[in-house]
Amino acid sequence: MKKTLLITLDFPPRTGGVARYLINLAQELPSNRLVVLNPFVGHILRAVRREGIEMLWVAQPLPVGTVAWCVSKIFRIPYVVNIHGMDIHFAMRKFRKKWFFARVLHGSSWITVNSEYTAAEIMKLGDFHSKVRVVYPCPGNEARVFRKQAVDDFLRRFALTEKRILLTVGRLVQRKGNDILIRSLPRILEKVPNVHCVMVGAGEDENRLRSMVHEYGVEEHVTFSGRVSDDELALWYQAADVFVMLARDICGDVEGFGTVYLEAAQYGVPSVAGASGGVGEAVLDRQTGLLVDPLSVEEITGACTYVLQNTEERERMGRAAQKRVMQEFVWKQQAQKLEELL
Repeated sequence: MKKTLLITLDFPPRTGGVARYLINLAQELPSNRLVVLNPFVGHILRAVRREGIEMLWVAQPLPVGTVAWCVSKIFRIPYVVNIHGMDIHFAMRKFRKKWFFARVLHGSSWITVNSEYTAAEIMKLGDFHSKVRVVYPCPGNEARVFRKQAVDDFLRRFALTEKRILLTVGRLVQRKGNDILIRSLPRILEKVPNVHCVMVGAGEDENRLRSMVHEYGVEEHVTFSGRVSDDELALWYQAADVFVMLARDICGDVEGFGTVYLEAAQYGVPSVAGASGGVGEAVLDRQTGLLVDPLSVEEITGACTYVLQNTEERERMGRAAQKRVMQEFVWKQQAQKLEELL
């Protein structure tokens, strides 16, 4: 691995999916060969000279990639650019951004993406097949397993000890599909009367979702937990029967992969997932969960009901999901793919 400078807007202590993705990869790379820097042009130029940088690792194509593109021209240093699905959506909004995005892609030595879906979207913009590599996100931590008594006590706090738990985790935004889950809940309750939906997270869509819960008369069957600690999140995963996130494409705003499905899989929880974007790589249909039309109340109702009512199938898919995430989605393995490029 060449002496590499990671240029990024997102890195701890900042939070978010990209920051977690980068820190977990960085921790698996040789520490004496990696320098991390916030992208101020003057700082980058000084770091390149001072540290003897031989390779740039660019975390965001815009605006960071444009800086790396210029620096690579000045110092003749190659760069690897990292792309997530939202990066493409952001770049396509204006001609100027699209032009710079294309320059960054064409000038790169390698393009790393978070899924085969994102890779396919990149291919639509040009012949980049020879330099695109998939480096998958992985769950951030090993599963925190609590004793059954602790899980029972936790559920008792919420009066949910006799309930079948549908769990969803993530920002409360429209494309995550919580609104369609709420619309489906009355029909699920007809088949599974003791079902309860737990929504972990916060976001701009929360007030609308709370209004929908009232509109559909399911106030007694939905809990909004807000943001929770790591321990509480682990307890919710252990308590869950099914993980549900009905991600959908809204004007190009799409789930590029869906690491949260893998987090549920760590706990042996199968998923009912919206068939959109790169979700089909995180959840294998009828193997580690069920993929559904994220706008179809009928399909969502059928899938959730099927998994809740069929214990043997639920446990089979949960075991398969857990085995897959332990074997295929390990940070060390993904970092090795990246290290070969740097």
